Amino acid sequence: MLILVTFFPLYVVLLLLLVSVGIPAFSIQFLVAKLAKYFHPEWVGLMTGKDVVVGADDIQKPRNVLLWYNTLEGNVSLEEIRNNFNELVVQRKDPQTGQLIYPKYQQYFEPWLGYNFWKWDTKFDIRNHVKLLPGTGESVVTTERQLLSRLGLVATAPFSPGRPYWECFSVPNYLPKGESVPRRTMIVYRMHHGIGDGYSFLKCFMQHLCNDDLEKMMKLKDPKGKPQNPLLRLMGLAWFFIQIPYVLLRQCFVDIDSNCWFLPSSQLTGEGHLSMTRKISIPAIKAVCKEYNVSFSSALFSALSGGINKYFKRKHFGTEKLPEIIRCFTPFPWRNHPHNKLTNHW
Repeated sequence: MLILVTFFPLYVVLLLLLVSVGIPAFSIQFLVAKLAKYFHPEWVGLMTGKDVVVGADDIQKPRNVLLWYNTLEGNVSLEEIRNNFNELVVQRKDPQTGQLIYPKYQQYFEPWLGYNFWKWDTKFDIRNHVKLLPGTGESVVTTERQLLSRLGLVATAPFSPGRPYWECFSVPNYLPKGESVPRRTMIVYRMHHGIGDGYSFLKCFMQHLCNDDLEKMMKLKDPKGKPQNPLLRLMGLAWFFIQIPYVLLRQCFVDIDSNCWFLPSSQLTGEGHLSMTRKISIPAIKAVCKEYNVSFSSALFSALSGGINKYFKRKHFGTEKLPEIIRCFTPFPWRNHPHNKLTNHW
């Protein structure tokens, strides 16, 4: 009863705030969408809410970028990579509707009246997006160390205005660590997170470029367990709504980092750096998950945070300056992720 009395005023205040702010905001958004259809019928439409969360970014200094790379056997020509990606992915159409399956590869987003809209690149050219990585070439050998030193700059490089925010780089004559003869081609792909999440691209790549059966891919399922009592489910739902005011207010005013390691954007150099571990055994991670009864992602992020903490201490930055918690925003893919679609579903 004490909890209900404590949270009830907060709940009322939050509800009034949502109503007073939410109704005008949605009304303005509805009006802007209608104006866009009238004045710019050639535009695709508004970005979804989840796309906006990671898409509200400066494309000249992007921070929300997905970086992925893969190694191909043999020296594959740039023209072959370009043609395959264009035919198998960019121009792929649904056989039933005849519509592009991945239209976002030919679209970009820009703000208009305070809202981001998807627009077609009417002069789309695959050559602007699939190209050689700067500093590499058919007669140049690129080692693993050299490639890693460049990937930070690749991730933070500005996108071209008026073009879709993705690029696919080819690195011929790639020489990975432990090999003496360059017999491979490295593909480096970067995409702005506003286009879609990593799970979207993984499914797209595995299905169309690797010819893998989509049904064999890892799927996000509901946690297995015993059927829950309807009364307990109702109580859990009620407790969820009771906690909403407290959680939102805490995240907005309390759970905000303020320490010497949390620098404002004006003090950041904008340079990107990439760190990489040695190859990690998947069975070893699964063994850790089984031993501690945690998810795969939990094990990976625990190792990552522990590694960062160990690095700080090893570099003698001073343990007294290390905060107990450094918060970050990490979206995870949600269950029932749409097939054949680039989207943010988390």
